[in-house]
Amino acid sequence: EAFFRDCGGRLVSAVEVCEWLYRFLPPKRLTARQVGRMWRRSAHLIRQGLLPDQVHAYVYIPFCHRYCTYCNLYVVQLRDAAQLEEYVDRLLKQFEFFRPYFSRLTFRSLVVGGGTPGILTPGQIHRLFSSFRSSFSVQEDGLRGFEVDPGSVSVEKLAVLKDVGFTRISMGVQTFNKSLLKSVNRGHQDTETVCRAVEQIRAAGFRDGFNLDVLGGLAGQEIEDGLDCFEQLARLEPTQITFNFF
Repeated sequence: EAFFRDCGGRLVSAVEVCEWLYRFLPPKRLTARQVGRMWRRSAHLIRQGLLPDQVHAYVYIPFCHRYCTYCNLYVVQLRDAAQLEEYVDRLLKQFEFFRPYFSRLTFRSLVVGGGTPGILTPGQIHRLFSSFRSSFSVQEDGLRGFEVDPGSVSVEKLAVLKDVGFTRISMGVQTFNKSLLKSVNRGHQDTETVCRAVEQIRAAGFRDGFNLDVLGGLAGQEIEDGLDCFEQLARLEPTQITFNFF
């Protein structure tokens, strides 16, 4: 039997997971108000100690300039700046709508993923997460992470991220092998861009440091390539290295 760990570290069986899904996720599309009522009920149970106080916030930015062929997430290739601005406006409305449902809950952490969250402009980052901070509460010592692509990093953007409370940057490097990068449609990335981005992130001084992502198991990838990539990443002295295997 398969087991998983919940956010509190408790072992949960696959059967329990399925039972939870069938119980709480009706086989139909829910309205925002229905979702809000479900969260209000859950918040009440958490305050009574009937559910674990392990609520984390995740904000998804689905846009990318190009598709990486290994990615199995929902992503949208960005057409123009107006498309991104429209999404930001919709997120701001969602923050405002769900604000009262979470008014008495504190998130343990906040992570912004994608897609490519770094595709947001400094102004959009400031608008979004100034609004998030005024709408929701995140545990003081909790992680506040933001994902970036090496080409999306800038000194100005990092300064804004730190200003609105982010404590760690996670950057997808994936591999340093140029032919592998080209094979997964990341031929635009080079070692110089990665190293420059790392130095800018380090200089910004995020409380919880920075993570670098690397891929294993890509078509045509040899063990030696993975070891070489790890050595190069280690020389950059990140706080954490995350291997994702395919």
